[in-house]
Amino acid sequence: MFMGLIRNNLLKIINPQLRLLVVLLLVVSALSFQVQLVRADDYIVEFQDGLNGYGGTLDTFIWASEPDVDHSNSITIVQEEFPGDELRSLLRFELSSIPADATITSAELQFYVSEEGEGFDMHRMLVSWNETDTYHSIGDRQFYPDNVDAEGTVAASWPGAIGYTGIITIPVITSTIQGWIDGTLSNNGWLMIASDPGDGQEIYSSEYTTTTDRPKLTVGYSLNESPTDITLSSSTVAENSAINTVVGTLSSSDPDTGDIFIYTLVDGTGGTDNDSFNIISGNSLVTLAVFDFETKPSYSIRIRTTDQGGLYYEEAFTITVSDENESPTDITLSSSTVAENSAINTVVGILSSSDPDADNTFSYRLVDGSGGADNGSFNIITGTSLITLAVFDFETKPSYLVRIRTTDQGGLFFEKEFTLTVSDVNDAPIITGQVTLSTPKNASLEISLADLTVMDQDDTYPTGFTLTVLAGINYTLIGNTITPSTDFIGTLTIPVKVNDGLVDSNTFNLSVNVTNLRALTITNIYGQTVTLQAFFDPAIINKTINFTLNSAVACSGTTNSNGRAICNTTLLADVGTYPTGVGAVFLGDADYPPSSATAQLIVLPRDLTVTANSGQYKLFGSPDPVFTYTFSPNNLPIEFSGLLSRVSGEAIGDYNITVGSLSAGPNYEISFNSDKFSIIGYKIFLPLVLK
Repeated sequence: MFMGLIRNNLLKIINPQLRLLVVLLLVVSALSFQVQLVRADDYIVEFQDGLNGYGGTLDTFIWASEPDVDHSNSITIVQEEFPGDELRSLLRFELSSIPADATITSAELQFYVSEEGEGFDMHRMLVSWNETDTYHSIGDRQFYPDNVDAEGTVAASWPGAIGYTGIITIPVITSTIQGWIDGTLSNNGWLMIASDPGDGQEIYSSEYTTTTDRPKLTVGYSLNESPTDITLSSSTVAENSAINTVVGTLSSSDPDTGDIFIYTLVDGTGGTDNDSFNIISGNSLVTLAVFDFETKPSYSIRIRTTDQGGLYYEEAFTITVSDENESPTDITLSSSTVAENSAINTVVGILSSSDPDADNTFSYRLVDGSGGADNGSFNIITGTSLITLAVFDFETKPSYLVRIRTTDQGGLFFEKEFTLTVSDVNDAPIITGQVTLSTPKNASLEISLADLTVMDQDDTYPTGFTLTVLAGINYTLIGNTITPSTDFIGTLTIPVKVNDGLVDSNTFNLSVNVTNLRALTITNIYGQTVTLQAFFDPAIINKTINFTLNSAVACSGTTNSNGRAICNTTLLADVGTYPTGVGAVFLGDADYPPSSATAQLIVLPRDLTVTANSGQYKLFGSPDPVFTYTFSPNNLPIEFSGLLSRVSGEAIGDYNITVGSLSAGPNYEISFNSDKFSIIGYKIFLPLVLK
């Protein structure tokens, strides 16, 4: 049964089984749109009939039960989804006051709910309409969110609040408003449908008497503004600079914070020399030619900056070409000859430069390039002196090639190749090495020519050569025989020279190893494995050391990088201290003489744990048994002597077992674990007589 009444052209439902549906549609005028950068609101405008003279709101509702009734003048719009008797609302605003180039940054709808309900969904309308359209004006059907009449996607919604009447606000997708402004979407507003099929609500329309309770759309937008200035970080370029040299970096001033800019060279006043420049990497002004100050000292260009909204500003710039220093033209070397065997740091010659600019100063250096193959054998010091970095040999290499650069104070340079000649002179012998020499401490050693390796360009070594051993530290010298200082151990450095009959060689520092073999004292437990160690001081590697224990051959080891030899063997000596029990012997080889050493050996007794067996007993009055025991470790060759005993006494009870006279010999120490020995009484059995 349907119950209700009509008031102010609006059906008020009395039957609670029915609900009302209101469809609200907002339409905005289509405007052109260019700005892409979204910023915070610059402007906020409110659209509400009666506010500031605005009257562009259109709203109505369509009722399936009254298809031929015009509800455009109703003071409320209604949403209800009762099947077959739907009410849906339409609403739109005229927004031509928003500038065509505006960027929409925010949008919000405000309604006054006059009768509570369970909310509604808003769908953007896809077809046009007006306030006097009724059910039959659009055919024999309602509007639907079917992507034909309206979008199926919900564009905005209010969840409803049972029992609530009053102001509500709903955020609106800004892209929808933007589309209406820039013309990419038709301004047909929204369709509003009750979100609960069993309930709806009433909302005051634009015809309601109180202005502040009418539907209101609030839109925020920003406007793009033109750039106001261009700055070039530098407007000077040096003459002779390479093509693509950066003149300066461009930047723009703009009232709109965060804008981005594109820079171009444009025709117009001040743009006569645009073709000599280019703009790369977005904002770098570069040259397209090599400029000459004497030919053209300045250039005029015109630059445009354009923001992302297409607005621009132009400015003319004068680019100045600076006058630069000229390069040197020649290098002169006062001498290009050096005698062979000359000492390192011998001066070959003095450098000087020719330059068109008078009073220039110059720096010189050796550089890679053609003719610079032998640069590594020379250096330039004190500004202009070319010196040697090696001792040259005419027979090996009679000439050298170097490449030298002179650079003036402005950084310009000139390079030139030079051929340097080595003059032939008598060659001194050169000691290049030695054989390995070694002597035990406190032992003398004679140095001979055979101990040295000598190179001579003119003579055959050692025929006709003599040797001179020079004095030094940590040894005494008689002729060519040296004796290390008493108890010295280490490496002796002995300066020597040879003479080819005409000139002495270089002084060569001969090395002689004064060695001392040392064995380490060993302290170990009887019967366990012992590690024997000995070492050379100073270290000698890869030498075999034979070890003995109490004069018996034990094992051998090879010295490592620290000169230390190690081997492991079983310790068989009895407990005690042996002052020379450890022996180490090196038999000698082609490089080192024989050596030997001894060290103390200390053998400690081994711990042996003896445990009295539990449960031992005797009958009262009988002799004591031999007390039994176990011991660990039990895999040792031990010969026990003596017996365990117990605490004295003969009464029935328990007595501690003691170690007594038990002994394991001199190589062991007994740790004894006691237990109880029991004396027990006889059992007496009495016959049981039954009466």
